[in-house]
Amino acid sequence: SVAALCAAGSNPALQYNCISAAVVMGKSSIFRAEFLRAGGMTNLASACSSSDEHIKERAAATLGVFASSGETDRAAIRNSRVIALLADLLFSESVPLKIHAASAIGHFARGGVAQDITEFMNCGIVNALAALLEPSSPDKLKEVACEGLGSLVMANDSCRNMAVEEGAVRNALALLDSPVDNVVGRSLWLLKGLSRSKEAASQFNDANGIVVLQKVIDTRAATLKEEASSLLIQICISSAGVLELYVQRAGMKILVPLLAGNNVEAQNTAAELLVKVSKEQEKCKEVVTANGVPAIVALLASLYNETQKNALLSLTSFSEIPEARAQMKQFGIVGSMVKFLSSPDSVLSGAALDIVFNLSTENAVELANNELVTGILAALPSSSRVKAFQILYRIGTSSSTGAT
Repeated sequence: SVAALCAAGSNPALQYNCISAAVVMGKSSIFRAEFLRAGGMTNLASACSSSDEHIKERAAATLGVFASSGETDRAAIRNSRVIALLADLLFSESVPLKIHAASAIGHFARGGVAQDITEFMNCGIVNALAALLEPSSPDKLKEVACEGLGSLVMANDSCRNMAVEEGAVRNALALLDSPVDNVVGRSLWLLKGLSRSKEAASQFNDANGIVVLQKVIDTRAATLKEEASSLLIQICISSAGVLELYVQRAGMKILVPLLAGNNVEAQNTAAELLVKVSKEQEKCKEVVTANGVPAIVALLASLYNETQKNALLSLTSFSEIPEARAQMKQFGIVGSMVKFLSSPDSVLSGAALDIVFNLSTENAVELANNELVTGILAALPSSSRVKAFQILYRIGTSSSTGAT
C-alpha cells in the first residue's frame, strides 16, 4: 500500500505522508524487500520530479535509507534511473532538499560500482558537491557534501582529480576552522581521499595546509586531533615537499614515528628526506634526542634496497655524533656493516667504511669481529685503503682480541 501511494500525485498530502512512512520503515529489510517488489522505487523516482519541494525532500531521504542498506537496494535505485534526478536536486534552492540528495549520493557512492561513478561524473554531481563546500553553505549541508564527495573521491581516481580541479582541497581546508566538530571531521575525511592526488598535495602547500592541520591538532577534541595527525602524515608520505615543510615547522622529531612505523611508503619518504637533511649536524642531533637512531638502524634490514641505501647514507652523518654512535652500536649496526662492506655497489661499501671508521674512534674493541675485519681487509686494494688501515690499527691496538 505504501509503495502504491508513494505515487499518489493527485493527493500531495497523502503522497508526502506515505513517503515519510517509507523513510521510517525503510530501516526494516523486510519492508524494503516488499517495497521493491511492489514497484515502490519507480514511484519514488517519479516523486523526485514532483513540483512539491517537500515531497522531493522526503523522496530523497528515502533513497538515502535504501542506498545505505546494501547492493540489492542500490541496484534497484540504479535500475530506476534516479541518479540524474538526484543530481538535479543538488541544484535546488531548498537547503533540506540538497542535504537529503547529497546524503543519498554519499550512501550510493560507497558501493563503488564503476558505472555509477561514471554517471555521477557525467551528471555533474562531483562539481555540484564541490560547490556546496563554500563557506556560505549551512553547516549540515557542508557536512553531507563532504561525506558525499568523500565517498566519490575514495572510490575513483577520476572523481578525485575532478574534485581537486574544482577547488575541493582549498574549500575543505577552510572548513577546518568551523566550530562544528562534525563539519571538521567530515572535512578531514574528504581531505584524506583527496590527498592521494599529487595535485592535491600541491594545492595543500599553496593553501598553507600544514598550519591549518596543525591548528586542528593543537586545539580540537582528541578524535579530531588523531584524524588530523593521520591525514598530515598521509600527505607527507605522498609529497616529499610537504614533509620537508612540515619538518621545517615542527622539527626533525616528526620523522621518527614515520621511520619506526609499519608503513613502508612512509619509511621510504622519511628516509629519503633524512639523507637530504642529515648533512646538518644540528638536525641529526634532534633525531638522536628523539631516540630515532634505532629506527634508522632497523631500516638497514628493509626489504627495499632504496630504503636500505637511504638509511645507510644518513647514518654516515649520524656516526659523527658520539651519542648516535653509542646507540648505533647498542642496536646492532656492526653486524649490518659486514653485509654492506662487501657490496659491489661502491656507494654502499664506501658509506659502510665511513660509518665503521667513525665507530672506531672510541671503544674500537667493540669492532673486533672476524667478519667485519675481513670486510675491512677487502677494502685495502681500493681508494679507501688509508681509511681501512686506520680502522684496522684502532681495532688491533684496542685489545689482544682486536690484535688477534
